[in-house]
Amino acid sequence: MAQNISYQPLILNWESYLQFEKNPTLEGFAKYLLTSSTKKDTIDDTSVPFQEVMTGETTSYLAPEAAELIFRLNKFINIYGKPIVQEFGLHTMNEFVILASLLELREHSKKDLINEHLIEFTTGMDMLKRMLKNGLLQERVNQKDKRQKLISLSKKGTETLFKILGKLNTITDVLGDLNKTERELFLNTLKRLNIFHTNLHHY
Repeated sequence: MAQNISYQPLILNWESYLQFEKNPTLEGFAKYLLTSSTKKDTIDDTSVPFQEVMTGETTSYLAPEAAELIFRLNKFINIYGKPIVQEFGLHTMNEFVILASLLELREHSKKDLINEHLIEFTTGMDMLKRMLKNGLLQERVNQKDKRQKLISLSKKGTETLFKILGKLNTITDVLGDLNKTERELFLNTLKRLNIFHTNLHHY
């Protein structure tokens, strides 16, 4: 059965856009939608791409090229960052990501931490074991579930993380020569894609 799609949100957004834009354009409205949509915590699965609504054209052919460029950008991030994390005793960028996330989370189970960062389970467990052995992490038994161990940053791990963060400020800016507006649009797009794929992944 065909899915019923409501165009009312699009119309309401268009009316809102017209209230502050004296010279409305389709490109301007697309940017307006892009910046406003990421204020929501979830993605409406009944929505359709803006361009398809306005023109009836499909944009699915753009996905392969976008995926290739995102993959390539990730390679550049590793090229810029890996020498720095290795300088401070880490083996991979994933280890740095684990340290950074634990600074915010404070404490987490091994399984949830591995799933959160989309790391293959065996690889993740080996990595955490190595980081524990090197004194970057510490662990304790979860008093609410004694079958589970919780890990957190050690003093050495915290010091190592801040040394790396200080050095990362000196590397090539991953956002290149994008201006402030372009950076905000790009970041909002990434946030929207992250929400979409996180909801699909169901880890």
